[in-house]
This record gives sequence, structure tokens and C-alpha cells, in this order.
Amino acid sequence: MMDQEIASAINRAMFYNTAPARIRITNPKRYAKRDITAITPQNTLEAMALAYHDDLIKAARIVDKGVIDVEQNESW
Repeated sequence: MMDQEIASAINRAMFYNTAPARIRITNPKRYAKRDITAITPQNTLEAMALAYHDDLIKAARIVDKGVIDVEQNESW
């Protein structure tokens, strides 16, 4: 449940910071090492989302104070 709350907080922050509508996240999942993954819509490059790095961190920390960074998935 908290994962979806983080996604909602991030998406609200992107909306209020007037980020383009395509910069949103869906389908968040938390893994054993406390990593959280999320999917961006098709045609959204990681650089587009990471341009809002500080806003993403602030929004995620509203729900989970343990969030410390946002980075791209290097395996894709």
C-alpha cells in the first residue's frame, strides 16, 4: 500500500510542478533491499524524469522518510 502512496505523492508533485503530463509513474513495487521500482509511460526517457530529481525525492519522503535517492535503471 505504501508503494502506491509514494507513486501518488510523486505524481501529485509532478502535476503541481507543471512537469509534462507524460512524466508520471505507475506500478511501484518494493523489493527486499527496500528498493522501489516504478514504470514511466512509453516515450518518457529517464532524463526527462530525473530532471525533477529533487522534487521526486521530496514527494517520496512525504510518505517514506527512508527514501534517499532516485536513479535510472541501468539494466534496461
